[in-house]
Parts: sequence; C-alpha cells; structure tokens
Amino acid sequence: MTLGMSMTEAQFLMLPSWSHLGGAVRPPPGLEHMEIANLQLQLLKALEVAPVTLPKVVGALQPQKATQPQKCGFWSEEFGLHPDSVEWLSSTKMMIRNVPARCTYLELRVYLSTQTTDDFVLEMPKTSPAKCKGYAFVQMADSVALAALAKALWQQTVPTRKSARPFKIHPAESAEKLPLSLEPFSFFV
Repeated sequence: MTLGMSMTEAQFLMLPSWSHLGGAVRPPPGLEHMEIANLQLQLLKALEVAPVTLPKVVGALQPQKATQPQKCGFWSEEFGLHPDSVEWLSSTKMMIRNVPARCTYLELRVYLSTQTTDDFVLEMPKTSPAKCKGYAFVQMADSVALAALAKALWQQTVPTRKSARPFKIHPAESAEKLPLSLEPFSFFV
C-alpha cells in the first residue's frame, strides 16, 4: 500500500481480478439487480477479510470498524436502506417511515426543501385532517437526486417535532418493477 492511499482504496485493490472472464457482458434485461446484489455481497466479504491481510504501514493505519454496511448488506431495521446502496440509483420514488403523526404536509415539505434543491412530489396519506399515517412518499425525476436526498435524510428527524425515532427510508419502487418497455435494453421483436 502506498502513502496517500486510503484504507478503502487499498481494500478495493485487494479484490480479485475478473479480467480472466473476458469482456464485460451486461446481464439480460430484468436481471441487472441480481448482478448488483452479487457484487455488493462480494465487496462486503472482501471488506471483512481485507483489514486482517493488509500490511501495516509504520503502525499508522488501524483497521477501521465498519459502521454502515453489515453482514446482511446495506439494510438496517432502524434506519432503512443505507444511502450508499446502489439500489437507490434504480428508483425515483422513496418511502419515508416514522413520520410523526402530527407532522403536517407543509411542515414536511418545507423540511425536504431545505435538504434538496431539486423538484419533488410529496405524497403524505392521512388518517384524519390533522394526523398523517406515519409515512410519506417522495418522487423525483432523477434517481441521482433521490440518492442525494436519501443521504441527507439518513438518520434524521423532522426538526420541528421532538420525535425520538429517526426516519426509516427505502426506495418505494425499483427498476425491476417497471414495465418491460421502460427497462434498459428492452426490445420488441
């Protein structure tokens, strides 16, 4: 490992080479998510093993404890799907759970507007005119903007409410649920 290289870069370099498999071939339409999940699993396994096998450089580098990705992947029962997961890039709609019951539509919309400059559509189902059901949906035109919003909302709460429970966020729909005509590389014969 060279000086100036981060621990993550060094771990990435230790991943096995897939060059013997030939050129890159895209999976069939509809199976892209399986390839991504497989690569995430391989990366997580490599990150679990790598700190033990890395050479020590003047004792300055200590193996860092992974706080976000766990053995089960990027999912957390408390917070939802981690913003670093590539699954965010396959969706344009997010579900936000643990929204306080007395939180109003305007209150949540103003808070979300402080977290992103991109346009979005907010849906907030209500049980009565004064109470929400505890969840909301945010839809954006761009999946990259949605991933950035997910990063901003990760482990956050509505600041005007004194809720002890942070938001639980995850994509509301993914590319695998899109109609066949909207799938990448889908052709009709």
